[in-house]
Amino acid sequence: MPKILIALFSLAFALQFVSCRSTSLPDQPLVSEAAFEQTQLPIMCRVELRSFIVAGRGRHLYLLIEAPEGYEQFSGRVEYTTATYREDYTAPADRSGAARVAKMSRGRPLYPLIANAQDRLEAEFEVTLEQAICLQQDRVFAARYALLGTNSSSGLRRAMEECDCELPRSVLAGRGTFGEFPGIDLDPGPVLDRERWADFGIVGEPVILLPSEQPEPVAEAP
Repeated sequence: MPKILIALFSLAFALQFVSCRSTSLPDQPLVSEAAFEQTQLPIMCRVELRSFIVAGRGRHLYLLIEAPEGYEQFSGRVEYTTATYREDYTAPADRSGAARVAKMSRGRPLYPLIANAQDRLEAEFEVTLEQAICLQQDRVFAARYALLGTNSSSGLRRAMEECDCELPRSVLAGRGTFGEFPGIDLDPGPVLDRERWADFGIVGEPVILLPSEQPEPVAEAP
């Protein structure tokens, strides 16, 4: 009987020693550095969706994007119109394809034609830096521009959809000829390949790149 007790006591002591050894090991990293970087919060940009009266009850929609400090170059205004209003537009030989729905030239905002345009905030939200850059990419759609057909509202809605952004229900409810946002429910067609833009009199703006995609500066020869 004493031998059994001694054996049990020896076993208990050994288990306690093993347990103490296991807890005294140095802490191991729970995640790799690459996995940790992936958990970092995305860079967020503030966006205002605004509108002003064009004619009657009909309103023109546009976005104001404000990037955070250090990323100011990705701030900007986004709106769509007829291609003929663009800074880089020249009348092509084929006049039938001139007035396509297109993004307005960067740095050339559209202004209301009437005195009391009642500029209005429709919605305020946040997007990631990637979405902000996506929204500001130059686009020309296949559909021809028509004030009460495929128009600026059609283009902006499609651009927002392509960048995983949603319009508020109050704006979508303004569809129809007599609504505040006629054309909001109409399809502007696919985005035209840049190789075809010259056929419609458009040169096109440079593609906006993410900070990680910016080319390295070329070193000058000594």
